Amino acid sequence: MTLTYLAYLKPMKMTDVPVSSAETYINDNDWVLEQKMDGARALIIWTYDSGFRWLASGGGPLKFAAAAQHMAAIESSLKQLFYDNDIMAIALDGELVVESGTYYVFDMPFLDSESASRVLPENPYAYRREELEDLMQMMTFDNVQVVLSVGQVDQKRRLWEDIQAANVEGAMVKHRSAPYESGVRSKQQLKLKLVKSADVIVTSVERKFDHKGMVTHGSADLALRIKPEQDPRPWLHPVTERRISDAEREKLLAGTKAQYAKAIGYQWSPRGRLSVGAASLIGKDLTIDVGDVVEVHYLYWGGDALVQPRIVRKRLSEEKPADDCWLDQIPAYSREAVTI
Repeated sequence: MTLTYLAYLKPMKMTDVPVSSAETYINDNDWVLEQKMDGARALIIWTYDSGFRWLASGGGPLKFAAAAQHMAAIESSLKQLFYDNDIMAIALDGELVVESGTYYVFDMPFLDSESASRVLPENPYAYRREELEDLMQMMTFDNVQVVLSVGQVDQKRRLWEDIQAANVEGAMVKHRSAPYESGVRSKQQLKLKLVKSADVIVTSVERKFDHKGMVTHGSADLALRIKPEQDPRPWLHPVTERRISDAEREKLLAGTKAQYAKAIGYQWSPRGRLSVGAASLIGKDLTIDVGDVVEVHYLYWGGDALVQPRIVRKRLSEEKPADDCWLDQIPAYSREAVTI
């Protein structure tokens, strides 16, 4: 039975719901609230005989190069936990936050142990979660953590307020009785993504029209004004003129003499505008053009670009001039775990 379950187990997919619906789930005692961690989604499957297997949310091998650097350390931590608890087979679902190297576990769809209760995907989420917490309380390593989950109305409201204030990606709401639906987009585990707004400058436009004059495809490149000290890549390569950061330049300066000889030619050349990504023009205002200011919704600031920007509307020139579209309007983004 163990091999049958694990051979076909795939990461469950979650459904997006509007942030405006948060109060519905906060006030319903059948739902729990958790922070949505922003990392590389990974289902970890381990058996005593075969070792570790990592699955990304698409079901295939986890191929994120940045995340892979942390896998050996996480496996080392978990293997000790598994051995100490006489585990024969287990599946853990979570997010590997690349910046910290921490694997945040939020579900345990399967457990076969000689010293603990058996856990199966069809068990209710509340039961799987309870068994997960019982197991993980014995974990002594910082690089594996359990995502905070709260079920009381006052706790959910406080956590939701703290999540919004911390400027993290968002929250998850999960029904206590929900099974783990392998490879399926669940309607009982839902994402509340915190969408943000910004006014940005259109720097270039590309679009194609059909015979009716409708945009079939196209996009607009977007930018924001920045101060010299805000430029993430203010140096120019002396040969290729590729832009590099302070850290890249310092690394080159600390290298060999040949590298140093090239590095001294680097030119400090911060820009007045920073490209922050591109957004689709399909179905948007056909008058949008270079130099216009548009309001966009986006998920978060990725360090040098907006993640998933979507044009909402074109601003009137008297409403918001391009000279007032500064990077300062973008709040710093956090991947830290929120506590209450």
